[in-house]
Amino acid sequence: MLKKFFLALALAGVTLGSAQADVFFLGANSDDGAGGDQENFAFVALSNYAAGSVINFTDSSYGTNVAGQEDRFRWTEHLQDAGAPLTLTLTSNLSFGQVVVYNDATNQFEWQGAAFGTTTGLESNFSTGGDQIFAYTGTITNDGGTNAYRGNPTGITYQGAFNWANPGWLNSGAGSTSNSYLPVAVGTSFFLADSFDNVQYTGARTFNSNGEMLAALSDSNNWSQDDVNPYAANTYGADFSVVPEPSSLAILGLASLIGLGLRRRS
Repeated sequence: MLKKFFLALALAGVTLGSAQADVFFLGANSDDGAGGDQENFAFVALSNYAAGSVINFTDSSYGTNVAGQEDRFRWTEHLQDAGAPLTLTLTSNLSFGQVVVYNDATNQFEWQGAAFGTTTGLESNFSTGGDQIFAYTGTITNDGGTNAYRGNPTGITYQGAFNWANPGWLNSGAGSTSNSYLPVAVGTSFFLADSFDNVQYTGARTFNSNGEMLAALSDSNNWSQDDVNPYAANTYGADFSVVPEPSSLAILGLASLIGLGLRRRS
């Protein structure tokens, strides 16, 4: 019984609030490299996803603040192409801390070097002038007309977003294929405000709390960047884990057992 309690407590310790993103990107390549087909990207799951879940990915930019771009995705960038967006359909559970890589060379999502889930749709074509990637569930629909920004997001739930190789998410002015606003509904996000084409998280993988993990992920000192050479799909690293310090667990466990004893006596 005590063992089960500690397991439940540990699992409760890695539950993230609704304000956090469910997907945190660990890097991406804009360069193909000498061997070609290396526009890889990776993410760590910050929530549990059940088998059968479908997560979509697009590098379409999001517009706002400018007439004709109000709160819509750039439909003519990736989304209008046959087969878009890129989609991961889970055939097994995806658990908190798992690191999933999109391998451009094999055109599939992978976990620990093996195919993970079912990959369908059209891969993104990242720009060396800057780009972004969004993860979401649901469907972006076409509002019609000729405006480039006609991808309606009202039917989607954002899972996460990432921006790199440019000064960051836009705060003013018009968007383009190389820069984007950040939808308010995304929640936690991160960007590297540099001009490097290829970026990758290289920091710690084991933490004492969610806050410690997010602080590490959001620290640019924990990232590597290269303007010429893309990162191979097998270099995005091991899974993440959040393991509360034993002293904290012992105190919480003792308090719970004392409370249990008091309830039994009443």
